[in-house]
Amino acid sequence: MHVDGGLAIQDLVAGHVAVFLLRHGFPIVKIPISPALRVAAAHEFIKDLMCSPIAPYEEAIEQLEHLFGNEWAGNPGVAAVGTLHANRGLFHHAATEPLSDPDRELTSLLVPVGIRSADKAALLGRGGHIFLVGGTNRLLAEYVRSDEDPVPRGIAQDWLALIERRKTACESLGVRYVQAIFPEKLTILPHFFPEPVRTPGVILRGIEAGLACRPDLAARYVSARHALKTQPDPAATVLKTDSHFSPLGCWVVFRAILEHLGFDPGRSPTFDTTRAGTGDLATRFFGIPILDTRTEADLHALDANFRARAVRTFQHTPTGRVVGSAQSWQNPDAPIDASILVFGNSYCGAAEGHQGQMSWWFARWFRTYHFVWRAHVPPGLVEKLKPDIVLCHTVERFLIEVPET
Repeated sequence: MHVDGGLAIQDLVAGHVAVFLLRHGFPIVKIPISPALRVAAAHEFIKDLMCSPIAPYEEAIEQLEHLFGNEWAGNPGVAAVGTLHANRGLFHHAATEPLSDPDRELTSLLVPVGIRSADKAALLGRGGHIFLVGGTNRLLAEYVRSDEDPVPRGIAQDWLALIERRKTACESLGVRYVQAIFPEKLTILPHFFPEPVRTPGVILRGIEAGLACRPDLAARYVSARHALKTQPDPAATVLKTDSHFSPLGCWVVFRAILEHLGFDPGRSPTFDTTRAGTGDLATRFFGIPILDTRTEADLHALDANFRARAVRTFQHTPTGRVVGSAQSWQNPDAPIDASILVFGNSYCGAAEGHQGQMSWWFARWFRTYHFVWRAHVPPGLVEKLKPDIVLCHTVERFLIEVPET
């Protein structure tokens, strides 16, 4: 790489950086770097810097300081990466060991309510709650649309038609069908959002209004929203830095599904083991993970028995993505002697995971558990697996796209 005179940082900004193709050590072709490639190269550099072990990271910082001066280390992005590198041990300890005294082991920093992330996808609400508001699903827009808007009304009708088709298809095979829609954090905790919003979003409102007029379909629907909102402390059912449920929230929804199916969920576990963690919204603001606390239930005996006795009979993991992944489990000691096939997404995840994923609960309670990470029901799969129950679940932000099956 060659810099055509001047200060290196100015040349980088101006685009006076070229790549030379060398033959036998001599440059024969000069290839200018377009602005798009410069941005991509800078992004790749920062990503590599964040993933580097501490020694290569420190060497890279020394080289940058030699080229650009000490001001480089004060760049907010580089400073954030450096802070994370220098304190990896603290972050790891906080995320893996139970907290005996969170007030002594964690500290709070005050920032204005209403801060929006640079990518416009997340917004910081009251009490440290981060809300997903943007992205490809245009989530916040679904909370401001009118009930008379023909677009969300049409989508709601399409969902009702899909629920009816799924009901007919499953019951024709002698399989029980259940549909669940998991609400957004904004739907559960609107009072923590900086601005007044009407909840739930307009599409979910339309679906639930339609179900109220269709008792046959309502009998196949589990209102996760109602189960979560009626908790003594709904805020405990979600994670502050994540768009998913807390372990308690997963249990509340799981219990609602069992009760809907007529199964006894048994005694509710006590969630009293506190850990620190960080979620999928945590690094969108300041470059280092924002931590929150989440409580887990002490179900060590149940989990240990599952890991010792249960057998994973099938696993499919597509290369480079999670959509389309699938797994099956046989649990001979499960309290529910039934098989269930779940179609869902990251709210389920892998059964080997943790209590903040629905699969953790399903695989430990049902004799046979199949999970497929898809929004639609692949043709022929229900006939092939012959489960007792099919559960299809989606999330409020995904309602704008209605699966074919």
